Amino acid sequence: MFRPLALILVLTLLLSLIFLTSIASASSATPKTGFHVNSITMTVSPSTLSTWKCGSFIQITWNAIFHLTPGTGGLLQFSYTENNGRSQTPVQLTILPGQVQTNFLFTWQGALPLDHTQPGLGGVLVTAPNILISPTVKPGGFCR
Repeated sequence: MFRPLALILVLTLLLSLIFLTSIASASSATPKTGFHVNSITMTVSPSTLSTWKCGSFIQITWNAIFHLTPGTGGLLQFSYTENNGRSQTPVQLTILPGQVQTNFLFTWQGALPLDHTQPGLGGVLVTAPNILISPTVKPGGFCR
């Protein structure tokens, strides 16, 4: 005996499975990618030391601005230096999905030496999600 209701239920289940499978395969066919660091802009403050007397106590602040290609987010891993790479401090920042820019401030403080060896060049080295080295900057001029 022919049962049309049973046939309709089977066809509905099959169509539902085909529909759900096509949605799942479509979403996995276009995977989301993580973010990428495209460039780094470095600034330093103060921009000059020529108005300071040697021996004066001063704080120098570097600002690293990371320009990103947005993606799913993740961890930005890098290290910074304020002495031209003689020492480095590792850091990681959380990048949110879709974020296009972030920044990080770091400082040096101390007395300006007569031999003009401090402050040194400041910069960052990105190690993840890609590798990128920033320009290095320091205040211009010399203490007097």
